[in-house]
Order: sequence, then C-alpha cells, then structure tokens
Amino acid sequence: MSPLFLAVRAISSEFALRIYLPVVWIGGSVVVVLLFVAGWLTSLSTWWLFLLVPMIVVTILFIIISAFVGVAIQVLRPYQSSDQKIAVGALVDKLQEVSDALQMPKVLILLRLAKDTLFPSGESFIGTMASHAATLKPDFQEIVASFDDR
Repeated sequence: MSPLFLAVRAISSEFALRIYLPVVWIGGSVVVVLLFVAGWLTSLSTWWLFLLVPMIVVTILFIIISAFVGVAIQVLRPYQSSDQKIAVGALVDKLQEVSDALQMPKVLILLRLAKDTLFPSGESFIGTMASHAATLKPDFQEIVASFDDR
C-alpha cells in the first residue's frame, strides 16, 4: 500500500477512535441508567415490562453497533510504531484545533476522512487540509515518510 493511503488510514482511525470512545462511554452509561430505572419500575408493576422489553432490544442493538464500529476502527488502523502513534496523535490534536478554529464539526471531518479511506483518490481531504495549514504540512509529510518502507 502507498504511504499516503496508510497515513490517511492511521489519521482517520485515530480521529474516529477519539469520537467513538466518548460516545460509547456516554451511551453505555445512559443505557445502564435507563435499564436500571426500567427494572425498578418493573418491580413496582408488571405492566412496566412493556417498557423493559424495548429497552433490552435497544441495549442489544447498542452493544452490537458499538462492537461493530470498534472492530472496524481497529481493522482499518494500520500497524504503527510508537513514534508513528505519537506523530499521528499530535497531528490529530492539531486537526482538532484547526476544526475548532474553523468551527467545522468533528463528525463532518470524520465523514470526509472516512470517504477518503473507503474511496481513495489522488488528493485526500487530510492532504488538502495539511497543504493549507503551514504547521500541519511538515507533520503530515513526516508521517507519510514513516510509512514508506522503501
């Protein structure tokens, strides 16, 4: 695989992981609280089972979707040395700062990175962003070079 494609995959997976983990923790906490409340209400009256059954279905769907997304992120993430992980993390930090400055939602950035990962083309979104921001370009080029095995 080309170093550019590996670098885009590494950056995309790191960015996705930073969005995925808070969503899973918050969503999991909400599901646990809702199941606890539904279970408590069921102990008061058996009619509340009509609430508990859909909550169990929603919980199972949440677990399946969360597991699928987590596995997909790990599968798409290329092997990285510790130096590469640090460089990718630093670049994603800078990307988040740029997105905050531009007021571009992180989900939109993630969708653009996912499109580049799934449908690679000549110029990627991350490459375009890196070429426009002077501080990102050297970092991005260093990560691309670290994936070049030649």
